[in-house]
Amino acid sequence: LREWAVKYGKYSYLIWLVLIFFIICRASEFLRYQQHEKLSVILLIGGSSLLICFLNFFIGRLIGGEKYRAEGSQSLGQKNTSFTVYVALFYVSPLAALGPMFYVLWHNLWNGWQIQHADKYLPEKSPEMEPDSGKNTCKNS
Repeated sequence: LREWAVKYGKYSYLIWLVLIFFIICRASEFLRYQQHEKLSVILLIGGSSLLICFLNFFIGRLIGGEKYRAEGSQSLGQKNTSFTVYVALFYVSPLAALGPMFYVLWHNLWNGWQIQHADKYLPEKSPEMEPDSGKNTCKNS
């Protein structure tokens, strides 16, 4: 199994993107053509998912403390809900998949925001961290 994972691991991101594409297509089709669901129900599901996502990231941040704030936030907040969405879409109903799908949206928006604003949270670079200009600056060499 390990050899298989090493050999085909480079395709995992592509496979994940294709799965997300199909999940979004299925959800989009549901939202466009299933007119019997009220907008208030869909907004309630989206809002509940947003609240759960916020609480997971916030509590993870608290648990991580000062030293591991980002790690704790990610550990508790980021979820891999693709399998849950797949099962809900194909075996339950598209409405049951909306909660996890909204959660995917919210946690990816949060991660995107964190990446966009990461520079202001990084420590100042010291001279030792600058790229090597051909000189070996390592003290142990």
